Amino acid sequence: MITCYIVDDEYHAITVLVEYIQKTPGLKLASYRENPLEAFQEFQENGFPDVVFLDIDMPQLSGLDLAGLIGNNSLIIFTTAFDHYAMNAFDKNARDYLLKPISYERFLLSVQRIFSHIKTKQPSEGDQDFFFIQTDSKGKLIKVKFDDIYYIAGLKNYVTVFTNQGNHITYVTLKKMEDQLPSNFLRIHKSYIVNINKVKSVEGNEIRLADGKFRIVMGATYKKTFFNMIQYKTIKSGDTG
Repeated sequence: MITCYIVDDEYHAITVLVEYIQKTPGLKLASYRENPLEAFQEFQENGFPDVVFLDIDMPQLSGLDLAGLIGNNSLIIFTTAFDHYAMNAFDKNARDYLLKPISYERFLLSVQRIFSHIKTKQPSEGDQDFFFIQTDSKGKLIKVKFDDIYYIAGLKNYVTVFTNQGNHITYVTLKKMEDQLPSNFLRIHKSYIVNINKVKSVEGNEIRLADGKFRIVMGATYKKTFFNMIQYKTIKSGDTG
């Protein structure tokens, strides 16, 4: 999960970004502040988040100055109503520059750039590509690679992990599992998380995985998020480029 922090002296602007972050898989809201000095103090005390959504025109300390203090500890996405700050913003190594009012589609594009940047920084092998789960057998741990997972189903305090190596049941909530997964895993139902890389096709509310071996129906409240996430990978009829 990518931790996000919002710094903006306008509460309305904060509420928009809070909503966007909370409904976007792979993102986790760390906190927010209207006062940039308080935000920087929190960074020093609790550590820096992965991404800071940072307004520029603020009293006491501008977003540009705060970005200078943050340095390379966090990725910076500037959010502002004024386009004339753009040159100075990118001088601060900003990853993106969002003009208010910010649409969810533009927000998602910015987030995908962050996902891509973080992915290129991760090692191709090592601790990033697997995890261990404890089975019913006392003391037995099973290594599961993310790439082997088709989907994960939750039932109360248990989950079943469906992989190309077999299925594994472990005692953990689906929410806890979701928090540990990389960004290509998406909650599509209150009881299911799918690996987007394993999606074979989508027909209406039904997602088909692994050449139709698995079929999962999306929950109504998750459907819009799913299609928002895959739209940047979708070539639509009539697109001429």
